[in-house]
Amino acid sequence: MTVIIEHKWLFAIIGEIAFFALASAFFIARYWFRMIKTSCFFILLLIFNELFLALLAVFDYIETGKMSSFQIFTAIFYIYLIFDGKNEFAKLDRYFKKKAAKWKGETIPDFGEEEQHDEKKYGAARAKEERQGWYMHLLIFMIGQCVVLCQ
Repeated sequence: MTVIIEHKWLFAIIGEIAFFALASAFFIARYWFRMIKTSCFFILLLIFNELFLALLAVFDYIETGKMSSFQIFTAIFYIYLIFDGKNEFAKLDRYFKKKAAKWKGETIPDFGEEEQHDEKKYGAARAKEERQGWYMHLLIFMIGQCVVLCQ
C-alpha cells in the first residue's frame, strides 16, 4: 500500500488516461458497433476506475493524517463530477451519436428539445446562467480555502 501512496500522482494520471480510454470504448461499442451490453460493461469499468481514484485519496489521507494537494485536487474533481459531469457526458453522448450516424451514412438523429437547451442565451437569461456558474466556482473556492486553512 505504501508503494501506491508514494506513486499516487502516477496512478491518478493513469486513472485519467483510463477514463478517456474507457469512455472512448463506451462510445465506440455503443454507437459504432451497436453493442449495448458491452457498452454498459465499459461504463461499469469507468465507475470502478473513478472509485479507485477516490479510494486512493482516502487512503492517502489515512496514511498521512493531513490534507494534501492530491486530496484537494481529487475533491475538486468529484465536486465537478457531481455538479456538471452528467451534463457534459450527455453532451458527449449526443455528439458521438451524431458523428457515428454521419460516418455510417445513417440519418442523423434530431434531439429537438435537448439541443435547444444548449443554444446560446442572451440578456437576463445569459446573466443568470453566468451568475450560477460564478456562484458554483465561488463555493468550490471557499471549500478549498477552508480545507487549506483548517490544516
